[in-house]
Amino acid sequence: MFFPKRHQPILLIAALFALGACDGTETSTVAPSAARFGKAPPTGSVSISSVAPDSGALSTTIDVKVNGSGFADGMVAVWQQSGLPDSTQIKTNSTRFVSSKQLIANITISGRATSGSWDVSVYTGGGKSGIGSELGVLKNAFKVTDPTATWKFPLIDAGLSVQSDHQNVNGATSDYVNGACNITTNIFAGDPSSSSGDATLNMGNPNGKCSRRFKLIYPDGVTEILPIFSNLRQIENLGYWIPIGATVHRQLHMGVIASNVASRCGGLVWGYGVAADVGAGSDSVLVTRVDASTWHVMSDPVRSLAFCKTTGQLFQMTVDFTVVSSRPLP
Repeated sequence: MFFPKRHQPILLIAALFALGACDGTETSTVAPSAARFGKAPPTGSVSISSVAPDSGALSTTIDVKVNGSGFADGMVAVWQQSGLPDSTQIKTNSTRFVSSKQLIANITISGRATSGSWDVSVYTGGGKSGIGSELGVLKNAFKVTDPTATWKFPLIDAGLSVQSDHQNVNGATSDYVNGACNITTNIFAGDPSSSSGDATLNMGNPNGKCSRRFKLIYPDGVTEILPIFSNLRQIENLGYWIPIGATVHRQLHMGVIASNVASRCGGLVWGYGVAADVGAGSDSVLVTRVDASTWHVMSDPVRSLAFCKTTGQLFQMTVDFTVVSSRPLP
């Protein structure tokens, strides 16, 4: 069939569109829809410079500001390790677009989240699936902190070699609480890179306005009032824990914090051989798991010899206290 020359370009264009429709080739140059990326497609490169706060405790829900550039409405902030998000550990409840330089994520850190460093990433929104493609990441931007604990020492402490300062009294005990009066406490229960399972109590700056002390009474009558760093070894770990109701032998360290504080021993160790450390000839303490949050620590009723770090002497030193976690542990 013969067509006049003035009709040939029109027919050629029509044929090309028909060919594309037949072989499935997309010929449209329209930009991808906003739905593909959430509310808006990403524009330019995405970069994360910082997050604030950069840490959070287990079993908490907090808002975190994600700072950077290239952000767009519909993007999602995600917490991950080794490139793998895990909403069962850190769940992003919502991500609010503030500007191209800031997002605000509301996250819930579960009680069993892995303690330690986490990466913070920004993803495209993925509709019902939650997230799409990763756009940017800041490595080790956020730290999940270990569960804290309160150390409780009895007020009626006649006969005990380690006595409290009788401050912050709560009922029958003097309590050493994390975050109060320069004190820090931890139970290292979930960080694979440092999962010692230890419970620690650090009394902080001995010269601070608010400072706590222990009274140490030796069997020969020598008495010292000192700022102490305490370490109760291996009570809760990723791979082991003390069953509720069980009593086990464990090691206890009590060391003087500041080197310029005069001390007879510089520190005491109960329990040589329970963990690889100095304390030859000393006796371990007995730790009873009372419930999911509580450990009761007592001297061995038969012997309670403590190793003096500076002299190597063994002293009969009795202890009695409890450690209470801020959250239930397995």
